[in-house]
Amino acid sequence: MALCLGIASVVLFCTTWIATLIGIGAVVVGIFGLSAASKGRATNRGLSLTGVILGGVGIVASIIMLVVVLNSPEFADMMNDFN
Repeated sequence: MALCLGIASVVLFCTTWIATLIGIGAVVVGIFGLSAASKGRATNRGLSLTGVILGGVGIVASIIMLVVVLNSPEFADMMNDFN
């Protein structure tokens, strides 16, 4: 599950809020998976670790995208049109 959420987070990084929420879900589920694997209840340590890493990458990429969009001149012009 963490791997699927991590992949979705990386793919959807342009949709900043959705990717951030999915990435947080990937990290949380991946940490639970890593915990279960370390206790011997699961054998998917690699998949959980990959999900955590991809979830983190998706979160960082979506935050960078948000900063780029908010600092763009087109966004400033659009906000000036509303005033």
